[in-house]
Amino acid sequence: MTDRLRAPASVSLVRAALVLLMPVLALAWGHAPPRAVQMAWLLAPAWVVWFWPFQRPWPVLRWGVGVCLLSFVLDAWARAFLQHTYGAAPDSSVVVTAMANATPGESWEYLQSHARQALPWLLAALLSMLALAWALAGPLEQRRVLPGRAWAIGLLVLALLPYALKPSRRLHPAVFWTHWGEQVARLQNEWRDLAHRRQGWIERAQREVEVAGPGPATLVVVLTDSINRDNLQVYGYPRATAPELAAHQARWGAQWVKVEEAWSVDASTVPALASMWLQGPQGEHHVLALARAAGYKVWWISNHDDLAIKNLHGRMADVLDMRNRVPGRSTRSLDDVVLPALQTALDDPSPRKLIVVHVGFHSRLNSQARQINKLRGSEFRTPEAASH
Repeated sequence: MTDRLRAPASVSLVRAALVLLMPVLALAWGHAPPRAVQMAWLLAPAWVVWFWPFQRPWPVLRWGVGVCLLSFVLDAWARAFLQHTYGAAPDSSVVVTAMANATPGESWEYLQSHARQALPWLLAALLSMLALAWALAGPLEQRRVLPGRAWAIGLLVLALLPYALKPSRRLHPAVFWTHWGEQVARLQNEWRDLAHRRQGWIERAQREVEVAGPGPATLVVVLTDSINRDNLQVYGYPRATAPELAAHQARWGAQWVKVEEAWSVDASTVPALASMWLQGPQGEHHVLALARAAGYKVWWISNHDDLAIKNLHGRMADVLDMRNRVPGRSTRSLDDVVLPALQTALDDPSPRKLIVVHVGFHSRLNSQARQINKLRGSEFRTPEAASH
């Protein structure tokens, strides 16, 4: 009689452990530790409701909580696959662009050619979801483990706190993937318009640009975000915040050009870059199109993941190299990831080159300055690192 009573209790304990551990395991694989904690907090209301001390639990709760838990697990394993295979997040430009640009036939070919690569991740997701489904299908009366209704209410209030913050709410799989689908559709619509606009820039530049004379020239433009000139040593800041730039200033002397009175005309990156690269009252000229018409081979090398910048400016270049595949502030990509691409561009034999490097402002910018300084016989101007 005692053994018969213990067996259901042990099974119930296993089910409870799986309800907790299967999502935690998936979150640990699919997210960086701080984000995994944030996602677990978003999932906490489902756990609290599942273990709520109901006298007669409603069957609908089983389905609602089950769908929530399974969505978090599937979301996490999808992210784990993309991060491990491509070093990319689902909402990165490389993934969103690929999905927006893929036909059903191309998608099927991708699945066929990458089936072996994706199989371990599919199996891990399937096994964890099956284990979770088995745990959720247990008898409802065996899961009332919270000590009382007061405890349950307190835990539920605490668990709901992240939903009061919009950045946290947007990470919920139901919200995130809905927005992701809209982003793919929006990008497809933008491409239809931007393709014509880019062609117009190229055709106008070819008609209007006249090359004064032959001769080699290499221009490197470094764009930085989130830095104010008041914090740069070359603008009088007392600390050595950018020692390499200060060394160049001392070495180049009169060749060093420092603009004292210049500001970004916009407060955020996308409109600021538009005002920088688009010229004319209606933005009828793009500087990169003008450069290409003048015989320059153009590179756009970036440590930012932004679809608007990529499609409006990056695609105007002959060579587009987007090094960062995790959008937003959650990225861990340091600016030195652009150095190999920069060196490749500098080594290219084209007589005329325009190389645009878009980075955040890290100490690694000094390393970029050293790399650029190796170029002999080229023209290099350091623009003011104005904050966007």
